[in-house]
Amino acid sequence: VTVYAIAMNVSLIYGSLAGAVRNVMLPHAVDMIAAKKDGKQLTDFVISGGRYQFFVLVYILGGFVMLGKEFITAYWVGPAYADAWNITVILMIPMVFILSQNITQVVLDALGKRLVRSLILVGGSVLNVGLTIWMVRMWGYIGAPIGTSISVCVSSLLVLNIYHRKVIGLDVLRFGFFVVKGLLFSAVYFCLLYVWGFRPEEKRTVKRLFSVFRRKRGDGREEQEG
Repeated sequence: VTVYAIAMNVSLIYGSLAGAVRNVMLPHAVDMIAAKKDGKQLTDFVISGGRYQFFVLVYILGGFVMLGKEFITAYWVGPAYADAWNITVILMIPMVFILSQNITQVVLDALGKRLVRSLILVGGSVLNVGLTIWMVRMWGYIGAPIGTSISVCVSSLLVLNIYHRKVIGLDVLRFGFFVVKGLLFSAVYFCLLYVWGFRPEEKRTVKRLFSVFRRKRGDGREEQEG
């Protein structure tokens, strides 16, 4: 529990960085709504603000991937909590894309329409509880951040964007293309980071995580066959 709490604290700090940018963009969003800008102009606004957030968040994430484990074990809570780094990275990766679309929340604030968004997030929380329990049984403690990440992506990236399409006229395809480009950029970035930036012990940690997933999936298949 303590290890997961440490990871959540780091994730909350990470999320607050995007919140600062969102607050700066609010006055401009109010002006656009008052001027009755159409969906295309609002989409341009969301993507423009999202790009700035995306590159800042990816840069910070890359720094944490490279230096976060050493910071946690050597300068913060000690080697006993090294697994907090694994959990934090799993939580932070989807947060890059979710926080990059925080500008849509600014538009909803300007429109005064937050109730449905809140209900969607409540539904995501319920899904999070169910997925977390199931995945912890399958993969142990590492299943908790995976369940959280999946539920947040479903509620914040999928369902919320459908709502954004209906309410503010967000061009979901254009925004989705931006997200896909971000995924490709992140994949290339982390592959290069793994090859040239990771130290040997960090590479072993990544391999150990994947080996846990493969082993647990293999156990599940054997149980089904049995």
